[in-house]
Amino acid sequence: MTEEVKDQAKLKTRQPSLEYRQRALETHLAWAQSFRKEVVETRDRALAEVDEKIQSLTKEINELSEIADLPAERQTTAIDYQS
Repeated sequence: MTEEVKDQAKLKTRQPSLEYRQRALETHLAWAQSFRKEVVETRDRALAEVDEKIQSLTKEINELSEIADLPAERQTTAIDYQS
């Protein structure tokens, strides 16, 4: 019986410490989730910018390829027009 009382007393003294640790862990978890969300949003914005740049460069390459396929006398006019 005395062991049982001692165990209950230990549990009661540990309870505030365990509650504090749980709150601290919940706080850290919330911070980590918020940070992860920010990282994902930043990554997505960067990927969108890269995709836009790729599309722009692809369009420019296609336009230049069309000009390169023109006869030489028309290339100069097309390049001037493009600029």
